[in-house]
Amino acid sequence: MQTNYQFGDRYLEYLFDNYPNTDASILSRLEEVIENTNWDDPVSSLDWNNLAVIDLINASQEEDLQVKTSIVAEAKAKLERGFALDQNLHCAAHYILIQSMLGGDYGANSLALHTVVNPPQTAEYEKSIDMSLIYLPVLSRGNKEFELMLSAENGYLQANMLLAEVVRRSQFIFYNPSGVRFLRLANQIFSENLDARLMLGVAELMGGQIEGIVNLHHARQIKPAYAPVLQALYLGCRDAGNLSNADYWLNTAKNIFLEQGGNLAEWQWTRLDIDSEITYVSFDQDLVLAVEPSFRSIVTGVLVAQGDWFERELEFWRNGIQAGMTVIDVGANAGVYTFSAAKRVGESGLVLSVEPFSQCVNYLNETCRINQLDWVKVCAGAASDRNGKAKLSLSSASELNELISEDDAQARNASSFEEVECFTLDSLIEKYEVSRVDFLKIDAEGHELQVLKGGDRLLTEFAPIILYENIAGTQGSNLPVADYLRSIGYQLFCYQPYLQNLLPVDISSDFQGGLNIIALPQIKLD
Repeated sequence: MQTNYQFGDRYLEYLFDNYPNTDASILSRLEEVIENTNWDDPVSSLDWNNLAVIDLINASQEEDLQVKTSIVAEAKAKLERGFALDQNLHCAAHYILIQSMLGGDYGANSLALHTVVNPPQTAEYEKSIDMSLIYLPVLSRGNKEFELMLSAENGYLQANMLLAEVVRRSQFIFYNPSGVRFLRLANQIFSENLDARLMLGVAELMGGQIEGIVNLHHARQIKPAYAPVLQALYLGCRDAGNLSNADYWLNTAKNIFLEQGGNLAEWQWTRLDIDSEITYVSFDQDLVLAVEPSFRSIVTGVLVAQGDWFERELEFWRNGIQAGMTVIDVGANAGVYTFSAAKRVGESGLVLSVEPFSQCVNYLNETCRINQLDWVKVCAGAASDRNGKAKLSLSSASELNELISEDDAQARNASSFEEVECFTLDSLIEKYEVSRVDFLKIDAEGHELQVLKGGDRLLTEFAPIILYENIAGTQGSNLPVADYLRSIGYQLFCYQPYLQNLLPVDISSDFQGGLNIIALPQIKLD
């Protein structure tokens, strides 16, 4: 039998490890919550919630994935029992959090919306919700929201703040236009949530809504010296053509950095001139990524607002790549996957970063230069099933650029495409005398099949793990690629984050809608 002190110590250990500057008044309130919890004989929804929180803390530190899966399942069961008693909001919020952590973002956000707008309509409901223990996975940016939750005026407000933060952390927010709806909901529930306000401002600016500037000003009132907010204000004003205001925010940020210091990677952009053709963003803890200085770029918007890329498969990528490996990134854009790989393969490894768009090639080369990543080779051009020339159709967002045929090029405005070199992956590995390829990522906006057909030797000789984009531009799911890979002995999986599960894909039923697919050769499955 465990005592209150054992459970309480576990929670306080989590708190001090991740939020070491927690105010003493908060600790006093937490001790009262811990003392009033029936740990060994739970009867109330609060008891079940707090037990589930301890489970989530234990799961976050468990390396055995089978044990971790079991602990998370136990936490969900406890939250379900607690919610069934009286529809406790803390139980609902933590349950939705788990769903989101496991990759079910859209369903989790819909459930959050239902929970917020459909609480029990009784006068005593809000008063019945006591303060609770809360859990959130630790992010690299700040802890202000967590501390605000712990110091909330009452349990009802605390639970709603937790719900808002769960919605804010959803990974589909920027990629799906309906995400702005959920961000607005999060800001209505938890108006002092700094990162939710930042994300909403950036998302609105990315959608051409100038009122995003107002939300960025609100975010700055919450935390005046926050580098991402200042950079967002700078870029938003640049996009609007208001260079005098952009210059003001650039100089404001420079002065704050000179006076207060801080994470150099987050402030590196302040060293550039206002007319620079690039900006810098902090990425993967200590890397400095060169990107387009505009919210026309999805990469720029996401990294400024969230601090990391939104695709869940990036966790699989980072966990799987090891020192000394060789990695090829086809359709690198600004290099989210390229430089995540570069950091992990190290000087003993090799990353070939393939990108046809000239501006993105410049960003990749600049990132290599400023971070001194000599083992990354930027390969300007498009991977295909032949060597020669090709036409690259240019979109307002470089992430959506795509190769087009000569007939399509003639039908379009001549200024809407670039002529680029194209080459096969087999010719690329010959050029760089590659003796192994461990991982291959392909994001070619519908050209993935041609990329694979140009890598027959690569696939046969090296059998790399493949991560490819399933949504082929405007063509829907990339079924031809799935069929081709299966015909040469690959099995297809979707990735379940956090638990790090690879879930087999059933093309007949659950292939639609998944952004990325992971393909494993049989040799890696034996």
